[in-house]
Amino acid sequence: MRASMLACLGIALCSGPNFGAAPLAQGHGRAHFQPPTQCPELRLEGFCPYDSGWRPAADNRLFSPLRPGDPEAQSGPLCTLRDSRGRTLLSYETENAAPAMRIGGRIVRFRPAADGDPDRFVSAAGRLRIREGAIVARDHESDGHRATLSFTDRRGRVHSASVRMDCGL
Repeated sequence: MRASMLACLGIALCSGPNFGAAPLAQGHGRAHFQPPTQCPELRLEGFCPYDSGWRPAADNRLFSPLRPGDPEAQSGPLCTLRDSRGRTLLSYETENAAPAMRIGGRIVRFRPAADGDPDRFVSAAGRLRIREGAIVARDHESDGHRATLSFTDRRGRVHSASVRMDCGL
């Protein structure tokens, strides 16, 4: 009798509405983040500062973190692209963009693309493009975005990675 009652209880729980759908809807088991709507800054500044804590789920091993002594932005305004562990992959000044990053373990220096697009860079090794996505953090003089970092090598192969892009003064 106990076994049949436990079996019925198990079936009832498993057949309930949306059983097993919640983790899929949340994306990788993380809760969906909603920016705050009630805060003291809302009236004064028009928005609430927040940080969702979002980081990419996986990294592309071709893109290595910058090492001490590698070229990084020194003054603002600047943008920093980070991997899933918060390591800096790329850091550049937005007004004088000349980023450098490690690709395949070697430092590659870029210059702005000739078309004037501020998110496209070129080098002898290939082309780099940064595509901003949804805002994941915002503060008084900075914001954070989901972004896609794409590198097209000389052979035309595209290598992409999801990154967190933090820009500020």
